[in-house]
Amino acid sequence: PGSEIHYYFEVVDGMSNVTVYPSGAPDSYFEMSILPLQATTESRGILLVDKHGRYLPSRERDYRHTSEYYYREALGILGYSWETYDVEVPSGSIKSDGPDTCGMKYYDTQIWFAADFDSYVMLKSDQYNLIQWLNEATPGEGGVERNLLLTGTDISWELKAPASNMETLGFHDTYLAAWYRGEVFPHGGVTADTTSGLRDYIDGDPTGDWVFMDYDASTIDPPYTDPKPGECILATACPDPLECIDIIDVQAGVVGNQVVAEYLYNECGLTDPAGVAFTDQTVGYQTIILGFGIELMMDGYCGAGSSNYEGPNSGYYKTGIADRVNLMGNIMGDLVARQPGYFGLQPDGTPTDVVDGGTFKNSLSHAYPNPFNPVTKIAYSVKEAGQVTIEVYNVAGRVIRTLLDTEVDAGTDAFVVWDGKNDLGEKCASGVYFYRINAPRFESSRKMVMLK
Repeated sequence: PGSEIHYYFEVVDGMSNVTVYPSGAPDSYFEMSILPLQATTESRGILLVDKHGRYLPSRERDYRHTSEYYYREALGILGYSWETYDVEVPSGSIKSDGPDTCGMKYYDTQIWFAADFDSYVMLKSDQYNLIQWLNEATPGEGGVERNLLLTGTDISWELKAPASNMETLGFHDTYLAAWYRGEVFPHGGVTADTTSGLRDYIDGDPTGDWVFMDYDASTIDPPYTDPKPGECILATACPDPLECIDIIDVQAGVVGNQVVAEYLYNECGLTDPAGVAFTDQTVGYQTIILGFGIELMMDGYCGAGSSNYEGPNSGYYKTGIADRVNLMGNIMGDLVARQPGYFGLQPDGTPTDVVDGGTFKNSLSHAYPNPFNPVTKIAYSVKEAGQVTIEVYNVAGRVIRTLLDTEVDAGTDAFVVWDGKNDLGEKCASGVYFYRINAPRFESSRKMVMLK
């Protein structure tokens, strides 16, 4: 566990000619995820499964982030730790599975984000493995939890539309207890770069009353001119218009499922269900499927037109941090907001919360990547101006590297990079290290693992 292994392939023919693949090995190598990293069957963790692996065009204004960034961001703010299984395949027709049941057993909660790209769909093998994993749930005190959050663009379309029909063993209809009703596109023929509202399901749900979106925009400074608690917008971008967002309703006649959010359309004022939560009444597992990826969520409210992209008096769009954290907190559990969460989990780290429409409070993020080789990045935020230090310690508690030691302004949101070397420029050994921030009225530390 936690090891990094490089694989190379060597072929020798009958004439003793030798070919090595990848070309240039050992400088080149294959990268894969091997589970678990740190989780155990006695202390199960949270697993992110990245079957999207794409940069988001709508987020390339100042930076390039894949969808995984937004899930890690929300979990980090809430104080959760996680491990990641990356499905690294080239674009095109190459199919690649997610983790198998041998890897899944170390986790009680999985968050999958996928898409309708050929390489990143929910394959039948993925569904089969998840069904086995879900059925391992044992309800009651001391039992084994099984929580699944499935998000992304066109997942239900891939599983249920006649053109694709990827569903197997009733994964969508039975285990997600969801009904695919189509895509958003038929409502007014919307085109790329059009926004749609997203809000908590407020029209009365006969099958449940759990609140999934209750962030109040009036709490930011300055507030939106027309704040609507529990509402944000979804921003899509070329080349994918809004038909990549699925309409997902409850499967009729099933006990324990409920609509968790709904779309609100600018064009015609109609609404459609945007996702379903389900608690199995026999086995006890819980699942949530959303018809959109949370990476598409941005601060704003439906009907505001172009101002959806602008913060009050800022001339620039808001990031959606508060709305994404609010939704994820209502799913997982949020100690700061005192929300138990649908999955009923509690973070194992220190929550940082989000205030003022997206400005961090004091925070120290998880190193990424972690484990790492040769470099990892550590993001931090400080609320008050003053002297800030970030230091790396070995397991003996000795400072081996000072990454930051300077005066910073109030509201600083930045990052430092550690290259695995000590203050003398010497390469450190593989193993566990700790990093700590000291700032005005704020101290925090986390763990990271360096591999060679």
